[in-house]
Amino acid sequence: MNFKIEMHSLEFYAVIGILLGALIMIISIAWVKKIREIVPQKQIWKWKVLATLMGFFFIGYIMLTLLILYQLPVNRDILTSLVFLGGAVFVFIVMDVSHHTIKQILNMDQLKELNDELEQQKQHLSVVNQNLQDTIEDVLAFSKIANEVSQGNFDIEIPEMTKNKELASLSGSFSRMLESLKIAMNALDE
Repeated sequence: MNFKIEMHSLEFYAVIGILLGALIMIISIAWVKKIREIVPQKQIWKWKVLATLMGFFFIGYIMLTLLILYQLPVNRDILTSLVFLGGAVFVFIVMDVSHHTIKQILNMDQLKELNDELEQQKQHLSVVNQNLQDTIEDVLAFSKIANEVSQGNFDIEIPEMTKNKELASLSGSFSRMLESLKIAMNALDE
């Protein structure tokens, strides 16, 4: 069988366009391989299907180029319907992958918002923790003072407690009570 290449100018441009499409398809297949390395495991099969469809399109480009170059008879209606079917399946899978990717991006945005909220709560809890530590320190200091007074040391000086409003009020009341006790003790001694 002897094949002879005959082309008209429109066929030449068609072959150039098809070969450029094949080149773009090869580059796209290489991108899909890179993308498959970074997508979640459960998404890989969809990218494999996309790469397979791209491979079929590439083979179709080459076959159509050969059909044009060698003027081989082919039923263009069947060829066109197969191209449209493959294109529709390809677009469907691309839309499905895009949908899942967008959902994952939105989930990541929601996780970032939750993380920011947790960081704010962490900072708030840090302030609350510091306030509690300050209060505990004041309570322990006040406990030591009360212990000294219970052992008869009425001359102890009560420091002003300013970190906690309630303890400051209690400290003031305790100071006045201690002063009253000193006056009463002095009155008894006289």
